[in-house]
Amino acid sequence: MRGASQAVSELRGFISGWLTPKGFQPDPHGSAHASYRGAIGGRSVSVHASAKTRSRQGSGGRSFAGYHLEIVADTAVMTRMVAERGSGLVGRLAARLLRWRGLERVTLPDEEPAAVRFWALELSWARSYLSDPSVEGIFERIGVSTPNQSITFRMAPGKLALSTPFEAKEVHDGTADLWLEAAADLAGLAEAWPAPASPATFTWFEKKHQENPRRAVWLLASLLILGPAFALFMGTGIVLGVFYLVGGSDAVALSLIGFAALFMPVAMFLAIRNLWRGLKGRRA
Repeated sequence: MRGASQAVSELRGFISGWLTPKGFQPDPHGSAHASYRGAIGGRSVSVHASAKTRSRQGSGGRSFAGYHLEIVADTAVMTRMVAERGSGLVGRLAARLLRWRGLERVTLPDEEPAAVRFWALELSWARSYLSDPSVEGIFERIGVSTPNQSITFRMAPGKLALSTPFEAKEVHDGTADLWLEAAADLAGLAEAWPAPASPATFTWFEKKHQENPRRAVWLLASLLILGPAFALFMGTGIVLGVFYLVGGSDAVALSLIGFAALFMPVAMFLAIRNLWRGLKGRRA
């Protein structure tokens, strides 16, 4: 079974062989195993490829679980839109999350019941863009609008991204080239339409990601870990303070309870607030 380190080494090798001849250069700030930045047709494009791993049962360590590719094209359009193809419980949960983030379901003329669903911040702009025959053609060609495919599409302020699981052969046979060109073409087509009437703004997390993508990922992970830890410390401080108050030093008890009741909730609130703003899409 292929190990995680071997998979990462192979990934870097064939991604470098694919992108370097196109003039792409390694991105030192990228958070993926292989991150490159270059241009397609004069448009700035970044590519992030990762080797997914899973815990190896019995022997410990991690084993290879497939590759994932994300292609992000810069664009002047400041809006949010995402394609979603979940069904059943997954689809309902995705819909709730997208509504929570302020996106609405885009209904299109003659839409098939099993079609991929699009959600957008500005419905009128999204309908015009998605109804463009050139956009429809690209989506069909690369599989964005096909329910049984796994390639996803999303737009965020200034960015348009395609992401998908992939295999090495898809880099070698030119399939990945289609994705690369499609991302740049879709970004250009978005700019061909009048700008959205209500431009989206960057979230707190997006601002941090622009400053330093790798640091932003670590920051998000830290917030997810520290939030529960703060709650645990707060509970521990209160419990110990009560014990000291009953049978020990009043000064120690008041110090512990004060620390738990004042400092820890404030720290936990700040961590959770930043995480909330980063995920929900509030203006920062």
